[in-house]
Amino acid sequence: MAVKKLFGNLRNGTADIKSHRWFHHTNFEGIFNRQIEPPFRPKIKSASDTSNFDDYPHSDLKISEHNLFQDQFEEF
Repeated sequence: MAVKKLFGNLRNGTADIKSHRWFHHTNFEGIFNRQIEPPFRPKIKSASDTSNFDDYPHSDLKISEHNLFQDQFEEF
């Protein structure tokens, strides 16, 4: 699927998502202002607790043979 055709990437941006019927009763302003109580709040032990996330096997970083975007970082 082309990313250009996904909701949020269309002409109206996030307005396309907010106006979708699935979100009809969603109070986006209340969410933004943190006035809405979340339906689920996971228990965490600390700010860096990742126990609510799945573990994934370590994979080695693959280095490309070609530096495809070097021109974009010349001034960096």
